[in-house]
This record gives sequence, C-alpha cells and structure tokens, in this order.
Amino acid sequence: MPNPKTRRYSIEIKDPDNKPVLFTAVDWTDEERLIAVAQIMRLAGLPDENWSPGDKPGREVPEPDSLGG
Repeated sequence: MPNPKTRRYSIEIKDPDNKPVLFTAVDWTDEERLIAVAQIMRLAGLPDENWSPGDKPGREVPEPDSLGG
C-alpha cells in the first residue's frame, strides 16, 4: 500500500525576546500536521480555536496519549 502524501513544513519557535529556541523541518501528512499544531498550541497555552487559514475549524484532534506519544 502506498504511503500517504506528505508535505515538508518548517517550525521555528522563539523565546519572548524573539531569539530562536528551536528550528526544525518535518514531513507530515495533513492529519499529522493538524495533530502537531494542536499539541504546539496546547504547550503554548493557546486556545484550540487558533487555526491557520485552510484548516478545518471544529475538527476533533486526538489527545497525544491516543497517538502512542
């Protein structure tokens, strides 16, 4: 069975002084991206309603425990 289509995304996290703390690039499917963004939002203490254009608001995102992580 073929692998699902992935896209490459870059993530840069900065501290309050705007200095880079983390920069990485990953290949994710659309579902993996939604899950990762939701987890990053939770870590940052932001509400789940903060979605970028093109995302599907209201889509249920599994908790990290359900992903085996």
